[in-house]
Amino acid sequence: MSFSKPLNCNQAVAIIRPTDVKHGRSIFRWLQTYDAKRQFNHGAVKGTIQNLSLGTISKLRLPDPTDATMMGLVSKLKQLDGVRARIRLQCQSLNLLRKALVGVYYSV
Repeated sequence: MSFSKPLNCNQAVAIIRPTDVKHGRSIFRWLQTYDAKRQFNHGAVKGTIQNLSLGTISKLRLPDPTDATMMGLVSKLKQLDGVRARIRLQCQSLNLLRKALVGVYYSV
């Protein structure tokens, strides 16, 4: 992955500006992975506040997923969305049954 400008940071913010933003959301997800945390922690100056130097930020190695990898991920996420929708419908049915049961119990 190449960058249009160097990676840099100030006291509060690090900016990552890759030239290829085709998979921009993957960068967000990658930042939450063990690999990203390992790279950050490797160069961190420990203390009251954890600091990363500009040198550490500029040495981060971001993954560059292939289109096939991204399409596979999209396919799996669509499957999960389908499962989530079915579970949501089942929960709605259970809530209706629960209300009906409570209604029957109190109407006796």
